[in-house]
Amino acid sequence: MARYRRPQGINWGFTVVVSLLLAAGILISFADTLNFDFIPTWDEIFEETELADPVFTSADASVHIIDVGQGDSILIKTPEHNILIDAGERESGAQIASYLQSQNAAELDYIIATHPHADHIGGMGYIIEQMDVKNVIAPKVPNSITPTSKAYKNMLTAIQEKGLKIKQPKAGDVYDLEDGAQFTILGPTEPSTEMNNNSVVIKFEYGDTSFVLTGDCEKDMEDEILASGADVAADVLKAGHHGSNTSTSEAWLNAVSPSYAAISCGKDNTYGHPHKEILERLKQAGVAVYRTDLAGTVIFETDGTAIQVKTKK
Repeated sequence: MARYRRPQGINWGFTVVVSLLLAAGILISFADTLNFDFIPTWDEIFEETELADPVFTSADASVHIIDVGQGDSILIKTPEHNILIDAGERESGAQIASYLQSQNAAELDYIIATHPHADHIGGMGYIIEQMDVKNVIAPKVPNSITPTSKAYKNMLTAIQEKGLKIKQPKAGDVYDLEDGAQFTILGPTEPSTEMNNNSVVIKFEYGDTSFVLTGDCEKDMEDEILASGADVAADVLKAGHHGSNTSTSEAWLNAVSPSYAAISCGKDNTYGHPHKEILERLKQAGVAVYRTDLAGTVIFETDGTAIQVKTKK
């Protein structure tokens, strides 16, 4: 004979707890849109409990370390402006122009030629001829080291034919782009007779994120910038001189204290860049390193709070 089982009573304690949790979740969700001062939003809860996800779906600004082989070329995009720093060797000009077009960056508010070595300004003449350029920044070159290279002459000719004037960088000058972004000239602090140490060094900032971009600046100029008292701390460091051991000194790296480093260099280049000791120094500092010879073009995207990295390879 079947045994009669008495119906179980409702577990009111469990029911009340579940109901309260559901009600709290609904109120918190409404707080995201209705601005209840007395109820935290989900974002505030995640931030307070360190559960916030730094990955975002849309970037407002980006820094592109363009793969031009053994050379440098960097595109900075902000909500309303485009900046190109260097343009690789002469044969890179058309490639860079194509990349700028693909990024809707055919109009350049600023071009910065860090220093007149061919692997930095070789393609600059072509870019100035082909693109809509508004301003050119380039360092004063002492007479004793004024280059006679065709790349340098091509760049000067293109600047002249476009009716542009070169603005010389002055350490401490701040360029406010008026869209939440700015860049500051860190160096050279004084004109140097060493071409690499005549490189324009800038700190680009968007919101709470920042990038130090160094050209071929070497240890002597790194030391001078540090001695000037400039704020060089940044999230991202473009390692100087393609990762050479002439740059990225321990003192400089400690002062910048980046989370990421980018190295622009050519695959199997004859200089051995990046040098092993610099890679080891970055590793010991806990810096995530991205190299164009391995990763292709490296793109740092930011919403002004967090940074995410994309690579082309």
